[in-house]
Amino acid sequence: MDLSTKSVPPALGEFRISAVLGHGGSGVVYDATWGPRRVALKVLHEGLMGTARVRSQFLSEARVLQTITHPSVVKVLAVGELPDGRPYLAMERLDGETLASVLARGALPLASALTLFDELCEAVGALHTQGLVHRDLKPENVYIVDGVHAVLLDFGIAKELAAPASTTTVDGGVRGTPAYMAPERFFGQPAGIATDLYELAVTLYAMLAGRLPWDDLADPEARLSPQPLVDHAAVPAELDVEIRRALSTRAQNRPASAQSLRDAVRLASGREVATPTAAETARMRPAATEAATQPTVTAARPWFAGRDKTTDRGKTPLAWAPTEPAAGQSPPVRRRWPMIAVALGLVMIGGGLAWWQL
Repeated sequence: MDLSTKSVPPALGEFRISAVLGHGGSGVVYDATWGPRRVALKVLHEGLMGTARVRSQFLSEARVLQTITHPSVVKVLAVGELPDGRPYLAMERLDGETLASVLARGALPLASALTLFDELCEAVGALHTQGLVHRDLKPENVYIVDGVHAVLLDFGIAKELAAPASTTTVDGGVRGTPAYMAPERFFGQPAGIATDLYELAVTLYAMLAGRLPWDDLADPEARLSPQPLVDHAAVPAELDVEIRRALSTRAQNRPASAQSLRDAVRLASGREVATPTAAETARMRPAATEAATQPTVTAARPWFAGRDKTTDRGKTPLAWAPTEPAAGQSPPVRRRWPMIAVALGLVMIGGGLAWWQL
């Protein structure tokens, strides 16, 4: 269905509306104009207006996001309530394409992938510093601006670290995308810094290998097994080790922070670890043009959005590197996933939607 053809109000408060960009479990996103600026306007669903907790959480998290001014995090321009009381979040519109669109054309060169990964780690670190976890890091939620810079998008399911532990959305679904979620999320553990780092590592793997470390429609027990390495001649063995460490099934074995993950990847790839300079910190990405090109929602489901198993036929499988149990330790017992994991998989937010998805 073409969402842009749905009936839309001509205006919402001071925002002039031109089209519906997307729907999510908690709200709708409009293509809007605010004064001279074109924005993406996220508005809470009317059906959730009676839930004071949801309204309060929407505004609280949006205001925290508004304080983040990192060049690799999409800028929140305004937060408030419409005349009818519905809270909204207005963000800048960007000129470029999603990382998912880029990866649909194939894996990235090592240097390009590492540059984008650097920026994503810094963006996620900025969120964590402000007490937020993203919970849905994936190529569809990364925008590539000017062909070279990564900008983190889609905070519709971001969560304050200090908020009560929860893994479900207001409509009962699990927050996140199954193909990128850390194993502990399937067992009901709350999202945190470690789960964001896991999703960052999956995204780096996807950039380097041109595919996911696993088939996201396969038996989810595969997440509890040793992770595959990137089978790519240009990827140093040391980098393979760091990716696998960040993909550890035990959260405590992953790096402690986004900066630690970034620095480990830099060292493993032969890059110098340096404190960002003032110029780097102040680097501004190109301003969005008034006629910014917008990503298109298509019916196709490429590998990064969730595919069927036949998609990979004919490709050389990636190597697996099983770890040996420590001396005196029994091999790990392959646990059966409870039926709740299957149920969660049916209600989790799938990939394949564009960045405006809530």
